[in-house]
Amino acid sequence: AHFRHLPSEEIILKSWELIPNESWKLAYGLMATYGLRNHEVFFSDVSALSKGGDKVIRVLPNTKTGEHQVWPFHPDWVDKFELKRLGEDPNALPKINTDLRKTTLQNVGRRVSEQFRRYNIPLTPYDLRHCWAVRTIHKGLPDTVAARMMGHSVLIHTKTYHHWITRRDQQQAVDTALAKNVIN
Repeated sequence: AHFRHLPSEEIILKSWELIPNESWKLAYGLMATYGLRNHEVFFSDVSALSKGGDKVIRVLPNTKTGEHQVWPFHPDWVDKFELKRLGEDPNALPKINTDLRKTTLQNVGRRVSEQFRRYNIPLTPYDLRHCWAVRTIHKGLPDTVAARMMGHSVLIHTKTYHHWITRRDQQQAVDTALAKNVIN
């Protein structure tokens, strides 16, 4: 893993506003809220986003690392990014070829990266995934659980995502921990 500067939450939210296409806004919102890989956006069961659903999406077995469930971090981003629309109409995502007899997961992912560049988004799709991972660390989610939600091992999770924890991230975690344990 190489060091990278991850975007702030503010930049993530502002970047979403740069996207003129409603379908691609939904794809971006899924990646930001659930830490999905580019191709996983198009290979997920989003029915839990419907009214009354628990907001836990299921990445399908035909993806890079197989089936796994993912919870939103931040749950309020489900509303912010209007993701409940997908619960009502999963076909609201961009129309791209997802027939794996005619394309590959890599090609599906490439289409997402191309759209980010086309819309001049100042971050990469994987930045959204990495930010989700760091967010789970801040919230105190055990690495074993976060790794499972991301579809990889705990070893890969700690090797990859702990590497990108910056001073800003550390300060936020310290502030949160101190706020929970106020000593008089």
